[in-house]
Amino acid sequence: MKGLFLGNDGGASALAGTPLHAAGLSLVTPDGRVGFDEPTAARTLGKLHRLFTDRSLLLGAPTDWANPAAFTQGLTAMQWCGLWAMPEIKKAFGDDFGVLPFPPDGPAGRPAVPVGAWTAAVSARSEHRDAAKAFVKWLWIERTDFQRDFALSYGFHIPARTSLAATADKLKQGPAADVVRFTREHGFAQPLLWTTASQTTYLDALNRIIREGAGPAAQLRTAVRKAESELRRVGKGA
Repeated sequence: MKGLFLGNDGGASALAGTPLHAAGLSLVTPDGRVGFDEPTAARTLGKLHRLFTDRSLLLGAPTDWANPAAFTQGLTAMQWCGLWAMPEIKKAFGDDFGVLPFPPDGPAGRPAVPVGAWTAAVSARSEHRDAAKAFVKWLWIERTDFQRDFALSYGFHIPARTSLAATADKLKQGPAADVVRFTREHGFAQPLLWTTASQTTYLDALNRIIREGAGPAAQLRTAVRKAESELRRVGKGA
């Protein structure tokens, strides 16, 4: 049994910006600047290569990190995964398992929990903008029953509104309740200004750092330059 499964690529695609948040950094700062252009980022990401080389990580699992099979089949003691997998894990282990956030790293560190979600957006250029805004308000603010049904009847997810998450019976006990609390206390979402191009360059760099042992500082310089370019581009269009 291995100690940890972060995905068959050693964690590059699954973790993304999570280690940066755990070190007290971010992909994009609140004022729209690159949030990982400092030595702490290189030191933090370099630690992931050590996990890769010291055989702590499970690699080459039959399924990747989004499926809990590596954990439920006893191939690893811990696995990076999502809340959606909890019903399957509970079926395998009953109540004999727990959850935890990504641990803090360094003196400025903090626990980190990435939060993803489905979203609805209205185009500012639409000829039917007012009708679209009214629909989104109806769906995401007024129809709380739809939100609860969408999150918990066709999968296992936290409703987007914290008030609904607090009242969802399936999320009130055990590890599920812990996930809701960790998300509330330590959750972060991918910044709106973090573009696909920035993400691709950053993940390529992270993959080389983890799997090939490439120098973190040099790899991150490339990612920083791309992110700065993208932030200038999207900032002009804002």
